[in-house]
Amino acid sequence: MLDALAGAHGVSPMGGHGTSEQFVSIMQTNAGYGAWLWRENANNLNTIFALFVLMYGSIGALWLHKYLYEKSGKQMPEAFRIPLICVTWASTSIGMTVLNKTLVTVLRAPAMVSGFQMVMAVIMIGAYIMKDTSILHQVTSKQLMTWMVVPILFSAILCSAAFSYQFISLSLQTVVRNTAPLVVLPIETLVMPAGKRPIVTQASLYAFAMMFAGAITYGRSIDTFSVIGVTAAVINMIIAVCDRITQRRLLTMECSGLPSIVCAIVNNFFGLIPTLGLMYGTHEIEAAEQNDQWQNPRIHVLLVLSGIIGVGICYVGFECQRMISATSFFVLQNATKVIIVLIGVSVFGDPISSNWIVLGLTLSFAGSMVYGKSQMDVKSDQERKSLLHAQQEQPAEPAEQQEGQRV
Repeated sequence: MLDALAGAHGVSPMGGHGTSEQFVSIMQTNAGYGAWLWRENANNLNTIFALFVLMYGSIGALWLHKYLYEKSGKQMPEAFRIPLICVTWASTSIGMTVLNKTLVTVLRAPAMVSGFQMVMAVIMIGAYIMKDTSILHQVTSKQLMTWMVVPILFSAILCSAAFSYQFISLSLQTVVRNTAPLVVLPIETLVMPAGKRPIVTQASLYAFAMMFAGAITYGRSIDTFSVIGVTAAVINMIIAVCDRITQRRLLTMECSGLPSIVCAIVNNFFGLIPTLGLMYGTHEIEAAEQNDQWQNPRIHVLLVLSGIIGVGICYVGFECQRMISATSFFVLQNATKVIIVLIGVSVFGDPISSNWIVLGLTLSFAGSMVYGKSQMDVKSDQERKSLLHAQQEQPAEPAEQQEGQRV
C-alpha cells in the first residue's frame, strides 16, 4: 500500500522501513493541497477558533435558554425546539468536518487525531455505561466476537478520512463524497438479497450522469490535486459502504440484541489497535515531537471539542430525523454541504477561480439532490404499495356485522 502511494507521487519504492519513511516525507511536504500554509498565516487558526467559539457559544446559549424555560415548568414550543435540534445537528456536521480539516492540516498527524477522538469516545461512553452496568448484561461473548470485524472498518473509515483531509480541499472532498451512490449501487446490488436491492429509476440515471460530470468538470478545472488525497477519499467511501452493509447485516441477524451504546464503545476501543499500528508505521509520533503546534492551547481545545462532537453527532442526528420528515432532513444535509464548501473557499483557500469550477460544484450538488429525491420517491411508492396490498388482503367483514354497524 505504501509502495503504491509513494509511486503515485513519483517516489521510487524501496520496501521496508525506507518506504514508510518516504511516505511520511511525502505527507509532510505535500500536505498543503487546497489548504492554507499555517506557518505563513497563523491568523487562519485564529479565524477557525473564533468561528467555533461563535457557533457553539450561540447554540449553547439557546440550549441554556431552553433548559431554564422548561425548568420553570413551561413547555418549550415546537417552533423553537425543532429548529434548535436541526441547527444543532447541522453545526455538529459542519463542525466535525472543519475541525478534522483544521487539526489534520495543523498537526500533520491524521492517525493521531483519529486515535485521540477514539480515546475521548471511550472515556465518555465508558463513564455513561458505568452508571448503568445493566446494559452489559445484554451482551454475549458470541455477539462480541462476531462484531469484532466492525472496529477494523471503523478505524479504517476514520483514518482514511483524516488522510484525505490532509491532502485535498474541503470542496474536492465534498465532490468525491457526492459520488458515493456510484459506489453504493453496484455493491448493494451484488450483496443484498433480491427484495433489498436498490431500485434504479430514470431519475437516478440522470443523477449519476450529473454527479459524474460534476466530478470530472471540477477535477479538470482546478490547477492541481493530490493523487494520495483523492485515493484516500475514494477508499474512505468504499470502506464506509462496506461498513454500513456489514452493520446492517449484523444488527438485524447475528448481533440483533447488541445495544447501540455497546457497539459504539467496542468500535472505538478496539478500533484503537489498528490506529496505533498506523501511527507507528507512518512515524507520526516521531514527527509530532518536532511540531510545536501540539503545544498550542487552542489546538488542545479543538481536539477536545472534536472528541465531544464525534460522540454527540450520532445522537443529535437520530433526534433530528425523529422530529422532521425525511425530505426536510435531506435538504438540511445538502445545506450543510454547501456551507462546508463556502467555509473551504473563504477560510481554507479552496480554488474557485473559474466558471468551470462553479459548474462542476453545481452539477455535483444537483446530482446528489436529484438522486436523494429519486430514492425518497421510490421508498414512498413502495410504502404506498405495501399499505394498499395490506388493505386488499384484509378480510371482508361479515354481512351481519356490516348490517349491525349501519344500525
